Amino acid sequence: MALATRQMARPRVYKTEVVVVRQSPMGEADRIVTLLSPERGQIRAVAKGVRRAGGRLTGHLELLNRVQVSLAEGRNLDIVVEAQCLDGFPALRSDLGKVAAGMYLAEIADAFSVPQENDHRDSDARKVYELVAEALGRLEAGDPADELLAGFKVRILALAGLAPEMSACVECGLGLAQRDHAYSAAAGGIVCPDCITGAPGPFLPVSVNAIKALRYYMSQGLAGAAALKVPYAVRKDAGRILDTHLRYHLDREPRSAGFLQSIGRDQAGP
Repeated sequence: MALATRQMARPRVYKTEVVVVRQSPMGEADRIVTLLSPERGQIRAVAKGVRRAGGRLTGHLELLNRVQVSLAEGRNLDIVVEAQCLDGFPALRSDLGKVAAGMYLAEIADAFSVPQENDHRDSDARKVYELVAEALGRLEAGDPADELLAGFKVRILALAGLAPEMSACVECGLGLAQRDHAYSAAAGGIVCPDCITGAPGPFLPVSVNAIKALRYYMSQGLAGAAALKVPYAVRKDAGRILDTHLRYHLDREPRSAGFLQSIGRDQAGP
């Protein structure tokens, strides 16, 4: 009875700002869209006629767009009533590497987002939304994708309470000496040489410079991460740790990772 009362109290039509993080076709003209909002977290909705040329929603609900929407609440899926694109990020879309980065961060944000009930909303949904919107805006403004994605991965993991431990050994708790160490996703972060024997593996070697870069990404926002200039080898080492950590907690390889990696190989520098 209490649950039914809460549902009846919710408005039938509501407005919110969203970022489109996933879409799939439905029938000949419709599309199911997954939207990320600051108030309601993850929203799945039907956009009717959006694939039909000249439709009133056509062009507004493209992947990665930031949009003002009105939605009617449904039993399983909400219905998009109105949509107005606020930012289509045209400069981002003109660069294949940035498109790949945008698709990747949208998929990760979608994976770590959940719907928020009326009486259970918290600040995390807003923080995730603001993180995604800022990341897309920075890609649009020309921030380097590799550094920006590293900062994004760390922040989204931290918001989920899953960030890797990089300041101390996860087994003994002692501070890390200025040297190379090992990383274990199962253990939750860095393992010092003295603790490797008893810690859960598998292990990846991680250089002292990569650890420093990861600590910096964790302590800074996206602006700080994007401004950090590190050698390609260090960036690759730190990225391997973050990607492994994400795969471990997602229990899968992100679908967009292959596209992102292929673009990265084409654009990799010395």
